[in-house]
Amino acid sequence: MKVFAKLFIAMALSLVVSNQVVANPYLVEEPDIATQVVWDVQPNGILFIGYDRSGNGVADFYCLRIIIRNYPSQDSMQDMNRWYPDHLIFSVKYSHTNYYYIVDKEPTYYAFDFNEDGVWDLMYKDSLHDHVNGNEVYYDSPSGMFTERTAAMGWTEPGPGIEETEIAQVPETFLTARNLKKPLE
Repeated sequence: MKVFAKLFIAMALSLVVSNQVVANPYLVEEPDIATQVVWDVQPNGILFIGYDRSGNGVADFYCLRIIIRNYPSQDSMQDMNRWYPDHLIFSVKYSHTNYYYIVDKEPTYYAFDFNEDGVWDLMYKDSLHDHVNGNEVYYDSPSGMFTERTAAMGWTEPGPGIEETEIAQVPETFLTARNLKKPLE
């Protein structure tokens, strides 16, 4: 009976772990923040940081963080870091003051723009803010490129303008979900 119980527990754990790994085939760790190519604040209180994973200078991977506080101040960045040691701080310099954005240290959302057209293709949510570790869930596909099912499988179904479909094999490298034809001009 003990052997059966241990076998059952081992099978259940393997299903849970494999489901989490398969559920997020495109998700990768956030690159070093010093390598970001763009950051911006959205009206909904989210700051996004864009990274260029393909090496062409265009952001194609984004980490979105919730803004905890934001305010103008003449205090230095060193003071801000001392006052908010567990947060990231972004600032904009103006002629007489700085405007500071204090955000969560870990992203809440991860977004991909595979075809680099400015519309995010795939988003994951990490409610626990605990790095990329398999508990992130499919959140949305603003471009309509993915559904929850296709995002979990690591491929997209053929649609208009698609030449071929690729299957994600290695989540640690940047993979394009599909190659889009350029529109005729």
